[in-house]
Amino acid sequence: MAGRMLGDRLVARERVEELMSCLEERDRTMLVLKEVQGFSVDEIAELMEINANTVKVRLFRARQRITERARRRRGAGA
Repeated sequence: MAGRMLGDRLVARERVEELMSCLEERDRTMLVLKEVQGFSVDEIAELMEINANTVKVRLFRARQRITERARRRRGAGA
């Protein structure tokens, strides 16, 4: 059972990486900082030396791109 769970996690990770490959590097970085590492918008803004509103907008758009890409993949039967 543990082997299957590990395999499932690896497949899921590969899918996430493929979906995120459509993003520019800075947007990928922001998304990982926010969703994986748990940074706040303000912390990301300070770290990347940009306005917090810019971070919010870029995260929103990055999530939209990933969602759209996932929908297209599902529609294509992938």
